[in-house]
Amino acid sequence: MPYSRTVDWEQLSSDTLQNITGGSSSFVFWTKTCRDCNFFLQLGNPSDQKYQIVFGGWGNGKATIHKCEHIGQCENQMDSYVEKNLLSCIEFRSFWLSWQSGVISIGKGVVVGDQQFMSWTPQAPIVVNYVSISPYTSNVGTWLFAVR
Repeated sequence: MPYSRTVDWEQLSSDTLQNITGGSSSFVFWTKTCRDCNFFLQLGNPSDQKYQIVFGGWGNGKATIHKCEHIGQCENQMDSYVEKNLLSCIEFRSFWLSWQSGVISIGKGVVVGDQQFMSWTPQAPIVVNYVSISPYTSNVGTWLFAVR
């Protein structure tokens, strides 16, 4: 099972991304962090649109999808979900992230499509080529990814 523990942005290798998506447009992961489990989805070219998915932001009380220019330069919030203690400092919590059919969707659990709590449809279909992860500033996060 691919594993990552980081305190800064880390781009998943293309091999890891292939292993966790199985060539599809989604993956399942478990995370253990007190707050701010972040994913940055990048399309093919540096000038293409980028998306940041935040789990447990704002003191572990909110999840969001943002459209961004660069990491850390996100202005447009496309969807949000409020839940206190979405993440945990002491136990792994399972989630899934999908961009199937050009729709960015996020949910709880290990079955993609079940327990969905956020989604957004970009104006143009997207193909994600790069995924980066981060627990945000001064926070340690651990991720486990299911292999397909």
